Amino acid sequence: MTVFVCEPGYEGILSCIYDAGMSKIPQDELRLEIKNSGQNVELFSSYVECIPSSEKVKKVMETVRRHLNSRIQEQLYVVCLSEDILRADKIYRYLKVLFLRGASAADQLQIPAVYEVFKLCRSVYNEKHQFIEFLRFSQMSEGFLAGKIQPKNDVAELIAPYFADRLPEEDWLICDIGRGKAAVHVKGEKWFLAEISSDELEKICIQSDEKDWEKLWKTFFTAIAIEQRKNPDCQRSHLPLRFRPFMTEFQSF
Repeated sequence: MTVFVCEPGYEGILSCIYDAGMSKIPQDELRLEIKNSGQNVELFSSYVECIPSSEKVKKVMETVRRHLNSRIQEQLYVVCLSEDILRADKIYRYLKVLFLRGASAADQLQIPAVYEVFKLCRSVYNEKHQFIEFLRFSQMSEGFLAGKIQPKNDVAELIAPYFADRLPEEDWLICDIGRGKAAVHVKGEKWFLAEISSDELEKICIQSDEKDWEKLWKTFFTAIAIEQRKNPDCQRSHLPLRFRPFMTEFQSF
């Protein structure tokens, strides 16, 4: 078995797919693996480290566009944002199926490789929509809005366009505290991704300029609750516990 090891990002995964394809090794004799993903080292396997390259990515995407379609291109990008440690290998086997059977095979969920990619896309998109609903911004003393998230999948760049469209005249950032990155928007300009240092992250997590408003909102949230109709199980089904740490109404007074 030959194991191709790649960086976890979009460029790293597609570069690895390019290297695996160019190797001409039969697909049942190779596997793609994310670097430092915690998978066990196999004693009798040979490991090949793939070097990320924009040129490799360009060639893969041109091939997909030429032989498949733009929908498949979007799927590849979305799956690369997934938390699944096997995502690189799943994408590779998905593409092998599509190049063999054609783009129409992307709708044939009875094919295991197709169904695996479908599940990953669904997971990423579901979390994107959940954070669009559950994200809360706080007014910082410097005058910008800050929202904190800790998603399973890397969805910050998927939810940023939504808020850029609805808050075009505001300075804001959406910070993924687990990955140390943020989507940053400057008033009247396009948003961009940036890395956040631990000091900046700590400042964002503790600093807010609207404590009185937060207290007022939490008081309102508590006041409108009807004690006799409380149903924690139902509430958790609509709003899982993992979304609540950064939601104003669930913070203690």
